[in-house]
Parts: sequence; structure tokens; C-alpha cells
Amino acid sequence: MRLGDRLGGHLVQGHVDDVAQVMSVEAVDDALLVDLALPDDLVPLMVPHGSVAVDGVSLTVNALPSPGILQLSLIGFTASHTTLGDLRAGDRVHVEADMLGKYVRQLVAPYTAGGAPSLSFQR
Repeated sequence: MRLGDRLGGHLVQGHVDDVAQVMSVEAVDDALLVDLALPDDLVPLMVPHGSVAVDGVSLTVNALPSPGILQLSLIGFTASHTTLGDLRAGDRVHVEADMLGKYVRQLVAPYTAGGAPSLSFQR
């Protein structure tokens, strides 16, 4: 890739952040809806339609249907060309949060931690 080339896709590095448990897998139309119970430390890094890697596969967050639950919508191609199509409730998967979210969390942490100055925006 050259400087100035278009960057598409998701920004993940291939480093596992934590492990999540598959809560349910449901076939809906041409997709599989997979609900994952996330560890508490990953919950703030997930946003609807944001990026996440599950077992090394870069995916889009479909929804956050309830606190601590991440929902994926696997299209047929992804389900049939990766091991994700074989997931069942109770399985455990490796999760990597979006790289940008991790950088933002790291950068604002000194301003939001106890004892540090609070983050404020002024004109």
C-alpha cells in the first residue's frame, strides 16, 4: 500500500483482546445472527456498525441488543468460508476490538481517571 492509496475495510491488528461466549445463533433470512456475551472491558469499545474481529475474521457489529451483548450478522459467504458458520451457543471466541477505539480510550484515559483533570471542551 502506498501513501495516498485508499484505505478500506476495518482497522484490526490480529491481536486478541479477550474471549467472548456465544449466547445464541439464529438463522434469519440469508444470515446467521450471533449474539456474544462480551467481557466488561470490551463493551465500551463496541458501537453499532463499527468494526470487530472474531476468531480473526473482520466483521461489522450488527447491533448491541442489551448491555454486554454484541450481535453479529453473518452473511452466507462468511458463514460458509470461515469457521464462524459452525458456532453454537456455549462456544468461546477470540475478540479483537477496533483499533481506533482502543487508541481513543488510551488517549482520553488520563483525563477521565480519578484524580486527573476532567476532560472539557471550551470555545
